[in-house]
Amino acid sequence: MGRSAIIGSGGDYALTGNSLGERFVVTSYGESHGPEVGVVVDGCPAGLTISPEEIQIDLDRRRPTSEAHSTGRREPDRVEIRSGVFNGLTTGAPIMLRVINADAQSETYEERRHTPRPGQVDLIARQKYGGYEDYRGSGRFSARITVGFVAAGAIAKKLVGKVGIRVYAHTVEIGGIRA
Repeated sequence: MGRSAIIGSGGDYALTGNSLGERFVVTSYGESHGPEVGVVVDGCPAGLTISPEEIQIDLDRRRPTSEAHSTGRREPDRVEIRSGVFNGLTTGAPIMLRVINADAQSETYEERRHTPRPGQVDLIARQKYGGYEDYRGSGRFSARITVGFVAAGAIAKKLVGKVGIRVYAHTVEIGGIRA
């Protein structure tokens, strides 16, 4: 279970939680149309070799395709390791991973600011954050936020690999059609 905090003033409070984990804690930050998205990973031991190129492999796998149901947003999703890694090795300090948002086109969201989109998270976000949410591109609720979790997952995968655990994933079923 992640950590939560009560924020607000004057009796208007919103319960927020942006962290996952207990020993390997991943705290997500940023919004879909903000300057960047990313994570801070705390709890990774010192001495693990890690490079932006290794993390980039998994980020490239999450990038949108040209398929009809994929997003039209095209981002390079280049990860930057901002802290916690020195000379290619983790230091034991929190690791900050960021990805710049390069293709955010926020203008279209201004006209819909007060009109929640059907089938989207707009109304839920407004209720959760009391009207203080970043409504552009679904803000914190956008699939764009998964960039940071994928980057953190690349580190976690490498870490558990040290004890012989391998991570595999595949789709089993979509819409009643089994693989």
